[in-house]
Amino acid sequence: MLKTFDLLTCVKDEHDLRLVLLAGVLCFLSCLTTLHLFRRARSKGGSAITWLLMGGAAGGGGAWATHFIAMLAYTPHVPVGFNMPLTFLSLLLAVVLTTMALGVAYKGGHWRGASGGALLGFGVAAMHHLGVAAIEAPARINWAPEIVLVSIGLGVALSIMAIMLARANASGRILFAAASTQTLAIVSLHFWGMASLKITPDPTRTFAAYAFSPETLSLAIAGVATALLCIGLTTALADRRLSGQAKLFDAEILRLRQSTAWLSHHDVLTGLPNRADFNEKLAAVVERAEGQNESFAILSINLYRLREVNELHGHSVGDQLLQRLSQRFSEIAGGACFARISGDDFSMILQSEHRQQEAEALANRFVASLARPFEIDGQAIVAGISVGIAIYPNDGVAATIRAAAEAALFVARADGRGKVRFFDRALGAALHERHMLQQDIGVALARGEFSLHYQPQINPDGRVVGFEALLRWTHPKRGSVSPGIFIPIAEESGAIVAIGEWVLREACREAQSWREPLRIAVNLSPVQFRQDDLPERVDAILFETGLAGARLELEITEGVLVDDVGRATSVLRRLKSLEVGIAIDDFGTGYSSLSYLQSFPFDWLKVDRSFVSRLHCDAQSDSIVRAIIDLGHGLGLSVIAEGVETQAQFDFLAQEGCDELQGYFIGRPAEIGVFSALTAGSELKRDGVAA
Repeated sequence: MLKTFDLLTCVKDEHDLRLVLLAGVLCFLSCLTTLHLFRRARSKGGSAITWLLMGGAAGGGGAWATHFIAMLAYTPHVPVGFNMPLTFLSLLLAVVLTTMALGVAYKGGHWRGASGGALLGFGVAAMHHLGVAAIEAPARINWAPEIVLVSIGLGVALSIMAIMLARANASGRILFAAASTQTLAIVSLHFWGMASLKITPDPTRTFAAYAFSPETLSLAIAGVATALLCIGLTTALADRRLSGQAKLFDAEILRLRQSTAWLSHHDVLTGLPNRADFNEKLAAVVERAEGQNESFAILSINLYRLREVNELHGHSVGDQLLQRLSQRFSEIAGGACFARISGDDFSMILQSEHRQQEAEALANRFVASLARPFEIDGQAIVAGISVGIAIYPNDGVAATIRAAAEAALFVARADGRGKVRFFDRALGAALHERHMLQQDIGVALARGEFSLHYQPQINPDGRVVGFEALLRWTHPKRGSVSPGIFIPIAEESGAIVAIGEWVLREACREAQSWREPLRIAVNLSPVQFRQDDLPERVDAILFETGLAGARLELEITEGVLVDDVGRATSVLRRLKSLEVGIAIDDFGTGYSSLSYLQSFPFDWLKVDRSFVSRLHCDAQSDSIVRAIIDLGHGLGLSVIAEGVETQAQFDFLAQEGCDELQGYFIGRPAEIGVFSALTAGSELKRDGVAA
């Protein structure tokens, strides 16, 4: 049986790792150049032969240089030289077969791509084994045939994959992936091949008179590497020249448009007036309104989830969405001043006698116009907006009228996509109150005003399995402030990051002190989850408090998963490597996509209290909860129901196989001292105290 240990031993004990690293770097650069030239050939039609020849030289020469640098790194414990004709023949063979492989793969269907990739892999294998045959040494050289077959199989399979990737997509990210795959093909083929060698000293064998010494071979490799560098530089210069020619027309148009009547007052992407132009027009409108005792309306508009469009479909699609939306809105606005203020924010001035009615009607037309998706690059892109409206002079003076419209927009965004909200005095007072709370939150942590309450979680048999840590704030003047009020404010201000880290540390510290190894559940806010170093922070807190990762359950909401699926997957897997459990909180109230339940490494699915509270109210609610429990179990997840407040709810959930339950019927959140007997191992009564 082949063992990976043989390969690792070969690399670690029989090679100079510095030269191995050099070989790997050179290999990647040559593969990147080769596949870039291959793409050029596929896109340039008549000039394809030039790019293919350069690609063949770069790919074959790079594979050859990689092989012989790695050979120089090899220490067989006998003096070695290299047969000159065979060494040169291996270089020629590598270049010719690589060029042929690229020629086969650059046109045609998938079978042509696969055939070219296979030929590329066999070419690298042929070069490698011919290069090994060039070794001159006072020794006998034998191969382990099964390992040779593994090396060739790996090289061919990975080369096919690399070529198919390079043909499939034009993005730079895919090109790097293809180059990395081909690098792995060459490197794995070489080192598996070297692991198959057995060199037995034999003093009767002698060097040929025309053998290369390692020093002479080094000069030959340096020459090939220099040639590769020249190919790469030539490619870069050619690309620059071609790109420059392709952009001449755009540059000329841009020169005509972007005069100093125009850039200072317009947004280049959409052609709309920019913030500076809007402010000038607003000042003029205010001056006229003050002088003639007139009024007007300001609309503040926010485009919903532009960031998500950019991340899912690319910035090019996001830019086209902004252009198309701006055109559609400009047509609706008519001659009114409509401007792009920032990335996804727009503003409009509406001068009208019936300003309130017309402003509302216009805002609703904006919202309704987005019922039709935008067709961009063959994709249907759905957009949405929120609108805030303020009326001058009812809602503020010249210096504050825009802030009033933005305050109304803030409320509209909080109410959900497609909402239109007017500013009023009550809103102003509420925003002032919110501002004061935001200031107090900023110092509450330092003043020790936060505390944790704990709510028990049990299984249907009544055994306590853990607690959920819940944040509480006791304000020195306001008293107890509802989490539903202060947590969104803390998230908006960013203070939730420091607060959330304190909660996690305090909960882990408390759990570590319990005699019973019960689980502790902690909620992560979306803002916390977006921190790049979240897994490292969690790891540091576990180390600091001494709590085993398996005793920590982190609860996240559905919304954080769709913002950036790739990043969310990476973060969750890094957390799972700490043995931390992951629960999806409030399931069924957000996106509820079955695809992410398969994609992400969850342990628990948490049924939202809104479903539990309606149990036995109607058959539909019962069916929904039953379906969620079956879904979780079908995916291998444990199911927790929160908000259990009655015996009937408890009995239904237990009968349906819900794994764990929590709620007022089981125990209200309280300071941990109330549950001291439970943390010491006692059983739970229904009122949340120990038996």
